[in-house]
Amino acid sequence: MKELIAFVMLVPAFIFFLIQPMLHNAEEVRGKKAQIVIQQATEKAAILGQFTPELIEEIYTEMEEVGYEKDEIELSVTTNLTYRGDYVSGKIKVPNDYFFVLAKSLLLLNDDSEMYHVRSATRMSEFIN
Repeated sequence: MKELIAFVMLVPAFIFFLIQPMLHNAEEVRGKKAQIVIQQATEKAAILGQFTPELIEEIYTEMEEVGYEKDEIELSVTTNLTYRGDYVSGKIKVPNDYFFVLAKSLLLLNDDSEMYHVRSATRMSEFIN
């Protein structure tokens, strides 16, 4: 009976230490993807002088490939035409869904605050009229 009680008490800890590192790595990759996407889009926007609707749609498409829904993605980008010498900037904010999934459920935390990946990039515009 003692072994059963010890087993039941230790199983959640084993599950946490086995699965949480994989979830952390998956969330880290999603954050890096957000950083890469906004940097590449900002480089393209610097050449065009602004973030075009096609470029914004490309950002949404690439982020949907890693599991984000379009309504979860918050973009703040330069949509006004910017000439050479001024700056084009973009910022993306996506939820950090898997970082503490197991910790919240195992420790019975009722914290409703959400964590986010917030990445930004700025480049000098190369657009010449």
